[in-house]
Amino acid sequence: MRLYEKYICKKCSSRVQVISIADGSLSCCGEVMECETEDNLTPSMLNELFWAESMQYVKYNLFAEVADEEGFHVISKHFKKLADHEFYHARVLLKEMNKINSNKEMEDTKTNLEVAIYNEDYAHAIFYPMFVKYAEEEGHQGVADIINMIINIEVEHEKQFKKLYESMENNDFLKSEKDEKWICEVCGHVHVGKEAPEECPLCKTREFKIENLY
Repeated sequence: MRLYEKYICKKCSSRVQVISIADGSLSCCGEVMECETEDNLTPSMLNELFWAESMQYVKYNLFAEVADEEGFHVISKHFKKLADHEFYHARVLLKEMNKINSNKEMEDTKTNLEVAIYNEDYAHAIFYPMFVKYAEEEGHQGVADIINMIINIEVEHEKQFKKLYESMENNDFLKSEKDEKWICEVCGHVHVGKEAPEECPLCKTREFKIENLY
């Protein structure tokens, strides 16, 4: 048995992951569970490392805020710098995991939107409600209330990603049903109309956004 190995019960399909190594075997429904990562533990390990580096990135940025509030601006600067290092580590680990799982570092934007839609739906429909239940059962109503507020935001995130996905599908990402102010994000040129121009007349790019949406 190795750390972070994943096991499955062939009867009820329950899955467990090893977070502490001990002698013996894992059993469920009266049978020994089957290891799913016996010859492919590296992706699982990369995933754990990715989340660890991602967590450090967030923590160090929060530590930097505390240091700034306390007047330790030099320490804050170092926390922020090292947070950037952790972010880079997370990027490298995610790309290596993706190469093993799908033979490419990153998927295209359409696929990434599909993943984002699935993640947001799973978060607000299944994952977070489960923790609301646990928090309430243990008497942490304040925590449950915070998670419920986050659930409502995740619902909106899913809607936004779906809208963007539909815009890609319909090829109307830079179109509107009414006249809008389209602003070039490179040079600031403003175009008014139902659709962004093929290219900016000034800098020749097509990096536009709608003023009143963003």
